[in-house]
Amino acid sequence: MVGEHSVIFYGDDEAIEITHKAMSKKIFAHGAIKAAKFLVGKSPKLYNMKEVLS
Repeated sequence: MVGEHSVIFYGDDEAIEITHKAMSKKIFAHGAIKAAKFLVGKSPKLYNMKEVLS
């Protein structure tokens, strides 16, 4: 496994956990390529992932 991310939401008497496990670096490369394609021809500025993925 090359990466693991978890988010935990706590209530008074319970917790919900969502975990993402990446088994290969390919998934990260796919996202980097998509972001690079998005940036082609764009003006220099700070973009967020919502813009990249829309």
